[in-house]
Amino acid sequence: MNQLEKMRGERQRQQIMMKYATPYRNDLAGFQQANDRAGFEALMKQIEQEAAPEMEAVEDFVIPEDHRQVYTTVGGVPHLDGDYTVFGEVVKGMEVIDSIAALEVNNMDRPLEDVVLKMKVVKK
Repeated sequence: MNQLEKMRGERQRQQIMMKYATPYRNDLAGFQQANDRAGFEALMKQIEQEAAPEMEAVEDFVIPEDHRQVYTTVGGVPHLDGDYTVFGEVVKGMEVIDSIAALEVNNMDRPLEDVVLKMKVVKK
């Protein structure tokens, strides 16, 4: 969970950097193609300065102690908390869920091919 806390803040900072670097994508690629390390680093420093106020505003993500207790005793998936909502329960067909969980994923933990689910809503 400590690693998750660090990773979430780092991911936010990377997204901010990408937002600021995108307009300079061609320039950065040009420096790389020309093997111009000094030019590349100078432009990256400029981008970092432009992004600095937004990056500094990113608050550290902290998993509350009571949540940690639940994760270690009851279970759960801390990296999904705050981003996803539990909307149901599998009552039949768990093998389908297991097969989805076994799919190959990309670096963002998304399946390489979209998975389409067909489900039925049952009131309890």
